[in-house]
Amino acid sequence: MERSIAAVNMPKTEKPVNKGDLSLVWLLLFSCGNPFIGHYLDRYIYIVLLVLIFILYKPHFTPSDKKTLYRWLGLLFIIFAGQLITLKYISYLACLNYMAKLTCGFCIATVLGARFKDAYLSVMTVICVISLFFFSLQALGFSIPNLLPEGGRGSIGIYSISMRGDYDNYQLRNAGMFWEPGAFAGYINIAFVLFINNLKELIVKHKRKVIILLIALLTTFSTTGYIILALIVAFYILDSRANGAVKLFFLVATMVLALMAFTRLDFLGEKITSQFENASVLTFDSNEHSRFGSIIIDWYYITLHPLFGNGFALETRYAYHLQFYDEETLLGFGNGFTGIIGTLGVPFMLFYLYSFYKNQTLRQWTFILTFVILSLQGEQFMNYPLYLMLPFINYGGYRAIKNKPYNRIQEPFSQGRKAIPVE
Repeated sequence: MERSIAAVNMPKTEKPVNKGDLSLVWLLLFSCGNPFIGHYLDRYIYIVLLVLIFILYKPHFTPSDKKTLYRWLGLLFIIFAGQLITLKYISYLACLNYMAKLTCGFCIATVLGARFKDAYLSVMTVICVISLFFFSLQALGFSIPNLLPEGGRGSIGIYSISMRGDYDNYQLRNAGMFWEPGAFAGYINIAFVLFINNLKELIVKHKRKVIILLIALLTTFSTTGYIILALIVAFYILDSRANGAVKLFFLVATMVLALMAFTRLDFLGEKITSQFENASVLTFDSNEHSRFGSIIIDWYYITLHPLFGNGFALETRYAYHLQFYDEETLLGFGNGFTGIIGTLGVPFMLFYLYSFYKNQTLRQWTFILTFVILSLQGEQFMNYPLYLMLPFINYGGYRAIKNKPYNRIQEPFSQGRKAIPVE
């Protein structure tokens, strides 16, 4: 069956990234798990962001854009209606909030078009520089004042403070301005993945930025972040134009280095092995917060309501566990992939993953699927707009239909125009 070609909003001549683009990405990232913003604006941040987008940027949607957005909002509406029927209760504010998150991401992807990846790279580089500065201060023993109330994660807005109370076995780790080091690592890797159509362009044109991102990623000590980085490196090697012998050499070298890291670094090999062993003996009534442990918990709720999920409210999302564990314990379950399926159901995740396949600007859509599924094993990224907007982003490439190349004269990414395959 021939795939349809999604229209992508871009001007005929792509404009360079401007201050408005950078400001929009800054607003986006501040809304994606920043503890400071989350504490003082809570759930209203997405409504505020959405209002700012429409007032300041006045996005113009093509009929194809509107159809895509309405389809997604319609799907969410059906899911929430189904939850109300099956669960007898939903959090209306949480449902509206999630629709606002998706709409925010969609609008930003539409406004920026193919400029998004360059704007995101620039903003993330600045965030990494800021984080490395404050991380170095902490490593040297300097105390950074906490602007949040005691008892929660420390934050000064542009940097989240690594505090000894955050972990049983404390280790200084760089969380950037986000809620956890693993989240920061995931957002750094997004900067690489946005250039997945042409990683060589990223390395050649933005070498300094890449180095800064890699240094910041190393300071997160994130297991999932390191694994995904190794995957990106392996993909770059396989996708390069080097001859087979050179590819094989570098691929083997990458695998050897990854194996050494896995066996010698406690937070990689030992952590994964111990979590897997613990999860193998768990039952659904446990409260294990590891990746594998969370899968056991989530699977129980997925089987309860696979079609519409169990909703956002704790009363329905963790209905069985609510009588045994407090709210903080329940919110600590950390598998974003099974977590969102348990919340919104299997069809939602299938539709989300299928949308990458439908994005005709994304040549390496199979890699994106692998990246998304792997990265969600570590953090609840689907609770924020950035991951929700990934299927809508213009990745700056094109993909032929049934091996028919596009006629570039037809300007496949021009305003409101669809790409036309050469007959």
